[in-house]
Amino acid sequence: MIDILYLAKGRPEFTAASLAALKANTDWSKVRAVWVFADGADDLPSFGGLVNCVRDGRVHGGPVAIMNHYLSGPGAEIFAKVDNDCIVPPGWLDQSLAVMEAHPELDLLGIEPPASRTPAPWTSKATVPVSPELREYCLAGNWDRGYAPCDSIGGIGLMRRSAFRNRRPMEPHAQNGVGGFTDWQLHFADVCKGWIVPPLKCFLLDRLPFEPWASLSKKYIAEGIQRAWTNYPESAASELWEWWLNKQKQQKQQQAASS
Repeated sequence: MIDILYLAKGRPEFTAASLAALKANTDWSKVRAVWVFADGADDLPSFGGLVNCVRDGRVHGGPVAIMNHYLSGPGAEIFAKVDNDCIVPPGWLDQSLAVMEAHPELDLLGIEPPASRTPAPWTSKATVPVSPELREYCLAGNWDRGYAPCDSIGGIGLMRRSAFRNRRPMEPHAQNGVGGFTDWQLHFADVCKGWIVPPLKCFLLDRLPFEPWASLSKKYIAEGIQRAWTNYPESAASELWEWWLNKQKQQKQQQAASS
């Protein structure tokens, strides 16, 4: 049984979409509780009786501070962190948890696929470098290990509470509280990190290159509640979200047929 940390500050349209995917695509029999953090925002989404839900609207100061707060108290040994711009696919938890259970040496498991990891806008690189290990796994189709070792994972994934025990807490970046987790991972090289293989078809709404998501991102960035990032190249990454769009289309057709 795991805990899920669901970070839902602002961006209500993103929250509605990501929450619907999380509710529909998660095996709730494997979840002990969901911790919903709004970090001072007004709206605290509900899970409607699907699972025990701890709703926290207090100001913590960003994702890293929220993780530190969660880790300062009791909780499940394995927890997942999911942000309100993340769309998780069916079976995401079953596949991820199976990797963690099969590999007790693995402390942190990143679930964002290679196609989703676009470069920061302040870099001159056209693509995000893929670790040699991950490239080798993907090209060879060598999925039996379940994860490809790396130096750090992104902000969404499964983590062991024991990885943080007896180590100094993460230090949120003073500017916006978003950064700090990667710094902590790089400092503690002995913490075992990996990207899940085969990759999941999960993606982030703040990088979608089409409407209404592209305009919503521009709005959120202008309001100061979202950092700017590079969009997905539509032709190269569309396989990440096609399943989601198809599912939405089917749901609309079913609603139209029943009305």
